[in-house]
Amino acid sequence: MSAPTVRRGQIAFTDLDAVVRSQPGRGLPKDWDIAMDDKASRRSKTQEYKQRKETGGVCVIRNTRNGRYLLQAGREISRMENRFNFSKQTGSCVHLKVKMDWEEFGPEAFEFEMLEQIEKKDSQTPAQFQADLDALLRLYAEQSDPALSY
Repeated sequence: MSAPTVRRGQIAFTDLDAVVRSQPGRGLPKDWDIAMDDKASRRSKTQEYKQRKETGGVCVIRNTRNGRYLLQAGREISRMENRFNFSKQTGSCVHLKVKMDWEEFGPEAFEFEMLEQIEKKDSQTPAQFQADLDALLRLYAEQSDPALSY
């Protein structure tokens, strides 16, 4: 890599892209060049991702101190749980509706519970799957105390 040249107080760099291309792996993680060069591997991983089964469901975020809860339905229930766990670890609020209680009681006062999971059928469109999730959410909302809902 050639050194930058200085002109009138400004730094003019050489074509860094050409330098990086001529020196594979320079400044990048060691595995990255291998992974990026293997197009067949990337294609197969992309196909695996597209072919995975979509699992949605209904979950509740519950405040254990005052009993209030937030019912949610989503097409990727594991993502919802990961988002909750990340918010709890970082102390950032998981949802705007619970923000006041989150700040008052802290993240340790909240828990995540999966109420029900359903798997998307191959014959279902995303809209049909979402309609099933919404119906399931309404069913759980009817069974719960609306006075304690966020």
